[in-house]
Amino acid sequence: MIGVIAWPLVIIGLVLSLVGIVRANRGHANNKGLAVAGAVLSVVGLALCVMWVAVVNGAAERIRDLSSSVPVW
Repeated sequence: MIGVIAWPLVIIGLVLSLVGIVRANRGHANNKGLAVAGAVLSVVGLALCVMWVAVVNGAAERIRDLSSSVPVW
């Protein structure tokens, strides 16, 4: 459930942070530091989502392999 919620949130956060950085560079905003922090945290969140999918997929494959080797009576 966490992975389903986190994917869209980190992507939205990254897009909005990049918009904030662009606006700060153009002089329309003065919060470039906050936008950079948002971008960094969104990238970290995205990396955690990718690792989460890899771990869950690996665990599912391991369970599937173990269940296929159990004899059925």
